[in-house]
Amino acid sequence: MNYITVPRPRQTPLTTVDGRGYLPRMRLHARLPSVCLLVACLARVATAEPQSILDRERLLAETKKPAALALQPNVKPVGDPKTVRMRIYASADYRLQTVQWEKHLRRLVSELNEAMADWPHARFEIVDIRRWEQPSALLPLPQLLQRLEEVDHGTDVDWVVGMSAAPIAASTHLHDLGFTKTGGHHIVLRNLHDATEGQLVLSELGELPRNELEALIAMRKRHKEAVAFLHQWGHSLGLVDVKTSDSIMNPLYQLTQTGFSAAEARTIEGHSTNK
Repeated sequence: MNYITVPRPRQTPLTTVDGRGYLPRMRLHARLPSVCLLVACLARVATAEPQSILDRERLLAETKKPAALALQPNVKPVGDPKTVRMRIYASADYRLQTVQWEKHLRRLVSELNEAMADWPHARFEIVDIRRWEQPSALLPLPQLLQRLEEVDHGTDVDWVVGMSAAPIAASTHLHDLGFTKTGGHHIVLRNLHDATEGQLVLSELGELPRNELEALIAMRKRHKEAVAFLHQWGHSLGLVDVKTSDSIMNPLYQLTQTGFSAAEARTIEGHSTNK
């Protein structure tokens, strides 16, 4: 039998390391970048301080902040804003739940005006705020709306708003927080009590300082109040519920709700703000 001899490939010169193994011969400067990077990474790990529970909770708190309202940010206002005259009724139990309740209502309307300044370029004007001696905690919202319509027909204003007691448990469904009729100009809204709203974040932010926790709850509450009002306002103009996460017409409240879709905006623009 004949055998064919195959030449062995030429090997790279090797250098012995203490007779226990071999390493390829390399230039030292070719290895320096990788070595320096490794040393720098090890030094950073060695000197980095472990993240505390408070640091982790502060990072988590940032994810629980709501997005700013931006109804139609690309629309520039033209002319004077339309004035929408509004009368607000505050039930007895709402007043008990809300510190400086009249100041709170004026702040809410002021923030709505700021959000609506560019689009739909309307401004709510509070004609007056009245005490409403109507127990509201246990009364369903449709019945509350009927009682409000009986108290004030609203012939001399554009909107009549009734503020009622907060729900017993915190709710993320906007239909638990407000009610109106399509084409009507009466709205009833539930209060958002700090204690019930705080339940949504306290379980995860137990180490957050009290002042930071209160500021976060207040920020979330202001956003939720505005979205709840604008959601019912949209229904009164004929808008329907949608599933889009950032739309105010999504009935499931989310921190990402910021405005209306293009189709919803056209519907709103098709209605005169002043009725």
